[in-house]
Order: sequence, then structure tokens, then C-alpha cells
Amino acid sequence: MAGPLRHKFRLMALREFGIKQKGEIFSAVEATRFLNEYKNGLGKPHRFTNSNVHQVGNLLKGSKDYQVVEKKSNKVAKWIYVGSEEE
Repeated sequence: MAGPLRHKFRLMALREFGIKQKGEIFSAVEATRFLNEYKNGLGKPHRFTNSNVHQVGNLLKGSKDYQVVEKKSNKVAKWIYVGSEEE
């Protein structure tokens, strides 16, 4: 089981992905690819952002920043970034 520190960095990277995808529909597979290729400030792969499709689907489902557009399963569902109230 991943601790809260891992999810903190995954959610931070997912928010960055959502801002880049603002208004576009995407799947959990695309978000997973972004997380697995995410680099830190020094250009190295980030230590805590690697994930799999099922976990990313659950993180998207638990976040208020994302909304389901088309639901089949967490893996195949289509998502859209709606942002937070802070933005």
C-alpha cells in the first residue's frame, strides 16, 4: 500500500497534467503515461510518481478536479479536468 507521500506527488503531477489538458478529454492510460515519464526539476525521473492504470483511475475518481465524461471502467473511462476553485 502506498503512503500519503506517494499520493501527494502523484496528485501534484496529475494536476499539472490536467492544466496542460485543460478542456480536452483524456483517458487514464494517457495520465499514467504522463506520470511514468514525469521528470523532477533536475530532469531525472521523479521517484514517487510511477503508477499503474488502475491506481490512476482511482486517484482521478477521488479527486474533485476531474470529472468523468464517459464511464465504462476506471481504465477505459474518459475524463476531463475541471480545475479547482483556486484557479
